[in-house]
Amino acid sequence: MRLHLLAIAAACAAMPTAAFARTAPSAAPQSSPTSAASASPLPSPATSPSVTGSPAASSVDPAITARAKEWARRIAKDDLDRSQLDAQMNTALTDAVAKQVAAKIAPLGDPTSFTFVSKRTGDLGTLYVYRVTFKTATLDWLFALNPAGKINGMLFRPEAPAP
Repeated sequence: MRLHLLAIAAACAAMPTAAFARTAPSAAPQSSPTSAASASPLPSPATSPSVTGSPAASSVDPAITARAKEWARRIAKDDLDRSQLDAQMNTALTDAVAKQVAAKIAPLGDPTSFTFVSKRTGDLGTLYVYRVTFKTATLDWLFALNPAGKINGMLFRPEAPAP
């Protein structure tokens, strides 16, 4: 299985988003995961940097989960600590984009649960997927760190069906 790691700005011109799209190597591109702020298609796999990995163990470092929770809250409140972002993410996550995403996520309120789902690791870093339940919605929170520990991807998307 391949993961396509995309910086926020690469996803679309109208509303940049960060995404990791899962596709089988021979499959046609899937419809894109979406953030609460965008439903634009992702670039094709041929133009996207990719990282391969295998499904990881069913647990994750509690410090990573704490950081993922912190950033889900930060995104909802438009309270960014840019020192934690890699250069590409920092450039892509403009103030305007942050405000648009916060306007979509903040109305959901505080999460009622935050559950680790999976993790994938490759040359560009590690993608962590969490299921976040709010009173009125359940979303997946994709949170990615590069090998240096800087955030290089994040995305709220509709909950993915169980495999």
